[in-house]
Amino acid sequence: RGSRTLDWQAVSAEIGTVYGPVRRLGLEANLGRGWRAPTLFELFAAGPEVGDARYEIGNTDLTHETSINIDGGVRLETDRLRASVQLYRNFIMNYIYLAPTNQFIDSLRVYRHEQADALLRGMEASLEVQPVTDLTVRTRFDAVLADNELTGDYLPLTPPPRGTAEIEYQTTELSWARRLSISVSGEKDWTQTRLNAFDIATGGYELLNFAGGLEKALGSHALRVDVSVHNATNVSYKDFLSRYKEFALNPGRHILLRVGTDF
Repeated sequence: RGSRTLDWQAVSAEIGTVYGPVRRLGLEANLGRGWRAPTLFELFAAGPEVGDARYEIGNTDLTHETSINIDGGVRLETDRLRASVQLYRNFIMNYIYLAPTNQFIDSLRVYRHEQADALLRGMEASLEVQPVTDLTVRTRFDAVLADNELTGDYLPLTPPPRGTAEIEYQTTELSWARRLSISVSGEKDWTQTRLNAFDIATGGYELLNFAGGLEKALGSHALRVDVSVHNATNVSYKDFLSRYKEFALNPGRHILLRVGTDF
């Protein structure tokens, strides 16, 4: 395509404040301006990405992004409880995004790098409670709304709302081991209903996971054994952001075992 020189200049800045009206409670707010230059791939891609099951086409007319972000939240922390809620609004001028199309080249769906002003609004909430010394309960929820301000459409490839919950038991007060931990967790992903014209829809799903860890002394050394089971109930599902969702499911039940030592 010949040689080409690209040059951008921009300013980034951020200001924030935290206010504690009472002990252990914090209110925070931030205002920031940021920017990002397009990558070489976003500018000049023109071919198959077999590992991603896509045919991607860049856009040489892309310019740099500029964003104005406002976020705020509340945090509470006590001896046995941690909780937070964060809200944000991010307006991005010349937002660069990857858009699926209804075109195919060599059986691969064509994705194009596009640009438009965009508005992203979202929230994150988390809660961690320790009802007794060795037991911890955690839960988390996040969601985002993403709109193309130029066309009024939804931005493609925006993740749906997701929630997780976990119960963990962990102790170091054992005569036969230095540490023992056992946890069970669940994840729920909702169905994304705010679809772009060529988004490929997937259904919501729930996953169950287990994990455990043990550390035991072997003389002056330590033996560590960790095992995790993801998707323990072997649910058939497709993640909305999966690159292979048009022709393949996400992995079913899988077990990971790690054994380590400091020898």
